[in-house]
Amino acid sequence: MGVCWWQRDLISCYSNLQNVRFTKQNLKNYKQVAFDCAVLKQNAYLELSINLKVKPKRHFMRLLYISIVLFFLLPVSLLAADTEAVEGKTAYPFLIHTPETSSVEKQPVFIFLHGRSLCGHNLERVKRYGVLYAMDKGTDVPGIVVAPQAPGGWDADKVMEVVDYVLKNNPNADESRIYVCGMSLGGYGTMEVAGKYPDRIAAAVAICGGGNISEAENLAKVPIELFHGTADRIVPISESRKIMKAIKNVDENANVTLTEIKGGTHGSVERLFHQPDIYEWLLQHTKSKS
Repeated sequence: MGVCWWQRDLISCYSNLQNVRFTKQNLKNYKQVAFDCAVLKQNAYLELSINLKVKPKRHFMRLLYISIVLFFLLPVSLLAADTEAVEGKTAYPFLIHTPETSSVEKQPVFIFLHGRSLCGHNLERVKRYGVLYAMDKGTDVPGIVVAPQAPGGWDADKVMEVVDYVLKNNPNADESRIYVCGMSLGGYGTMEVAGKYPDRIAAAVAICGGGNISEAENLAKVPIELFHGTADRIVPISESRKIMKAIKNVDENANVTLTEIKGGTHGSVERLFHQPDIYEWLLQHTKSKS
């Protein structure tokens, strides 16, 4: 029995779909190929319905469902597939998302430090909130995103070990644009990293966290944005106010701000990672090479 036209074309179309790597740059092309596959399926169902003398409505509804999956859900799963797990190479295992680009232009590096609820030894947990989670929901983060996992509290030296590994193994990584951001325990970790390595961190964002006032002098050398909800019952807003005051006491002109989110809870402020503002602000800053 020979292969009919729709079988041949459908096989060819799905072959093309597999060869089209999903990126933001070729999103329209990817969706068009997926849609072509769906149309071919519709034609195939219609021909089968005519040959078998059955009503096509049921087949069409099945096709409609498949088309929606192809058009919206499949690209999301492929985006997740672009995130690589790196384990056993540094003290902290980490997930890394490298943007697909043919350009040789240097890429900024965004380090995300999670909160206590994601501590442990399962890297998949790191996707539950924060930068990678925001990316899965459609937020555009223009650069290399690195999300290490800590078994407990954050250690600045171990975080920078991850950074050094990423720089060594990604030639396009820009060492003058290393940004660190974190939430809750990760907010404290962010301030510790910026405080211990002010000569390497271009800018930092700490959400519903705090910091060690003994590091205020070094923190004054790094552009920092602090965010905290006024209704946070897990980490009180006084923690952010305290480190903000300590930095300003060292240098009243230090580039540090505290945004108090009225009514914001410990969890609700996670939405900040889904907004482009913090990434745009971070990218305004570059660390001069020593």
